[in-house]
Amino acid sequence: MKIGVLTTVDAPLLGRQLQDIIDAGQRIEAIIFDSQTVPERDHKIHEERTGGHLPSVPLWRFEKHAIPCYFVARHDSSETTDLVQQLGLDVLINGGTPRILKGLILNTPRFGVLNCHPGLLPMFRGCTCVEWAIYLDEQIGNTVHRMTEGIDEGPVLLSEPLTFCKTERYVDVRVKVYAHASLMMGKALRSLECGEMSEKDFTPQKEGRYFRVIEADKMQQVLAKLDAGLYRFQY
Repeated sequence: MKIGVLTTVDAPLLGRQLQDIIDAGQRIEAIIFDSQTVPERDHKIHEERTGGHLPSVPLWRFEKHAIPCYFVARHDSSETTDLVQQLGLDVLINGGTPRILKGLILNTPRFGVLNCHPGLLPMFRGCTCVEWAIYLDEQIGNTVHRMTEGIDEGPVLLSEPLTFCKTERYVDVRVKVYAHASLMMGKALRSLECGEMSEKDFTPQKEGRYFRVIEADKMQQVLAKLDAGLYRFQY
């Protein structure tokens, strides 16, 4: 199975994602870099969420793997779709694309474009799903799904809930969710590669819920709930 990754040169989790895919026994055939970089605001949000406890894995560590790299203007261009076809990629991984993907790029690879969403779909679509789950006292989890033009609406391949210790605070929760997501993607790819999973295992989603960015006052309640050990899924 030929795997490609859609990303940017400064995606904060790229190195970790690559490492976990490789550790799962998968070879990456192509990394396709978009010309756009991650906005400074998004870097700041990532640092606030992780508190420096999830350091980036430098890309030079993958020197021995000799992963071919390609540079495109936009991931959502016809040129990128042509490249994916020329390379014969079976699946693309969202490793931090800055684009809203539509059209042919979503359906060119055999398994489409896979994304790991930090929420249990379909009940947690949209933004800051980790924070909303804590606020609503519902379970946090990650979901590997096939991307479609509908935001977080694509069929689900793998979904896993998470629980946390009472000593874990907000940064610990966020680090655990991020780390689990890349491990889970490696697991999903391995399952597709060895035939444990196939196209028939992509399950269409039922009706769900969408969330906007959580408001500041509600975020303070999230932090307080974790600090007091009152989140339902802390043990």
